[in-house]
Parts: sequence; C-alpha cells; structure tokens
Amino acid sequence: TTKDYSTEGNVTFIYAKKDSEEIIENTIEIPNKVTRIPEYAFKNAASLTEIIIPKSVTIIENAAFYGCESLGADSTITIEDSVTSIGSLTFYACKSLESITIPNSVTSIGKEIFKNCDALKTVKIGNGVTKIPEYAFEGCVNLESVTIPKNTIKTIGTKAFLNCKKLESINLGNALTTIG
Repeated sequence: TTKDYSTEGNVTFIYAKKDSEEIIENTIEIPNKVTRIPEYAFKNAASLTEIIIPKSVTIIENAAFYGCESLGADSTITIEDSVTSIGSLTFYACKSLESITIPNSVTSIGKEIFKNCDALKTVKIGNGVTKIPEYAFEGCVNLESVTIPKNTIKTIGTKAFLNCKKLESINLGNALTTIG
C-alpha cells in the first residue's frame, strides 16, 4: 500500500509513502478521521485524478499534491469549509486542474500554490484570504478568471500573476495596500 495514517496526539493525518508516484488509484477518499494532509502526501501521484477531502481536514500542508499532473482531469476538487490553511506549492504543476474554489474558512494560502497549473482557467477565492502570496499563479498560462470578494485582499506578493497570459483583469477593491 502507498498510503497510511498516523496519529500524533489528537491529530490524525494521511501520508503517502516515499513511492507515492506509484499510486495507481484514480480516486482517493480520505477518511473522516484525518485532520491534516501533510507535506508531500501525494507528491507526483501521476494517475491521481480525484481527491475527496472530508470536513474533518483543517490543514493542507505544503506541496501535498505537488506534481499530481492528472488531478482534476475528470472531476472538480472540493476544499471543504473546515480547511483554514493551504500551504505553499500545494497544487504545483497539477497540469490538469481547471477550476478550484478556496472557501471562506481559509485564511492563509502559501506561495506558489498554483504555480505551473497549465490548465487552470478559473479560481474563486473566499473572503478569509487577505494575501495573494508570491508566485501564487505563476505560469498559469490559461488562467482567465480570478474571483475575489471586494475589499478582502490587502497584499499581493511578488510576481503573483507572472505569465498569466489570458488573465485580462481582476477587481481587487479598496483594501489593497501592498503590491510586491
């Protein structure tokens, strides 16, 4: 088996062993007892097209789905409103991911979160996020639409939208105080 569960105190998390690129399941449903998805949990799981994240998960750590090139190919990835934090590089190079919604419960997203997601076209960001971090959407060459509630984003990090060739406009509202 390439995945396992572990408990530290009252926190249960899922992880894929070193050979996660050999995961052969197209769909993985994370059990309800899992509260966080740790760093590199499914790194380079090329055949993974769908991940079902339960409401028990509150944290998705750095690079959890790094390089899952088929993720989102046949389905929509749903991040439940129990999640409060999504780490850096979480969806880095998920080349089939076309659309995603970050719920209002999320207050922090990490840098390079969607970097090099070639197929990504639409992103909806909830009102809990106040910063779009560095390189968040770099290389999302097909990104057309980023929906952000008005007056929530205060900071946009360096090169957050670098090489987003199809992105024509974003309405950020009046809360923005820092760019780069």
